[in-house]
Amino acid sequence: MTYGYNVDVFDKGGHGLDQQHVYDHARGLVGDLVLERQLTETGRRPIIFIAHSLGGIVVKAALIHSDSCRVGSLESHHSIAVSTHGIFFMGTPHQGGSGVALGRALVNIASVFVRADSRILSDLERDSQLLHTQLGLYNAISSSYVTKFAYETLETPTLFGNSIMVVPISSAVVPGAVDAEPIAINANHRDMVRFTGREDGGYKKVQGHLRIMIKAAVKNAEENWRIDDGKKRGM
Repeated sequence: MTYGYNVDVFDKGGHGLDQQHVYDHARGLVGDLVLERQLTETGRRPIIFIAHSLGGIVVKAALIHSDSCRVGSLESHHSIAVSTHGIFFMGTPHQGGSGVALGRALVNIASVFVRADSRILSDLERDSQLLHTQLGLYNAISSSYVTKFAYETLETPTLFGNSIMVVPISSAVVPGAVDAEPIAINANHRDMVRFTGREDGGYKKVQGHLRIMIKAAVKNAEENWRIDDGKKRGM
């Protein structure tokens, strides 16, 4: 399944990042996914997320939200975190030392997809620390998932006429992450998820890794649910 959302990187006043927008997207993703799984009676089917660019930020926030839900507090939303086997991040800006590296990546993304003046870009870079702090909560649960960090190797033409490395490997790959693997995609930030066909090198690479992830997904999800059911019985 695919999930779409408005990339409202800026707040309503046009100044910097809005954490509420990220959280609303994340909660909406979880809620819509739970509803679909309830209607199709697939509530315990394994999940593998594939997320491009800022979509990876939304997925991370969604898993943080899902993991925090318990009995009496959107309990059904908790099922998404339990069922998730893995995440394939495609050019997602994870890294940021004091917000600087992450802010730079977000500014680069804005320059590719959004026409913004220098003041807005400056605010985006400065305020990215808010998002970085929020998503730092993801580290506590990341070891529960098989993770692939795909990163671009080519620069992307921007709306300003130049070309830049939108999300460099230093931001797309989290060093030391448990059960995680960096994967180079020989394309720019836009084209790394726009394959030319089945013979495309990037397609073959991503498809191959996904096939391996899928093989282990059912067993892993079943074990996660066994542990979660045991915790509920022990309450």
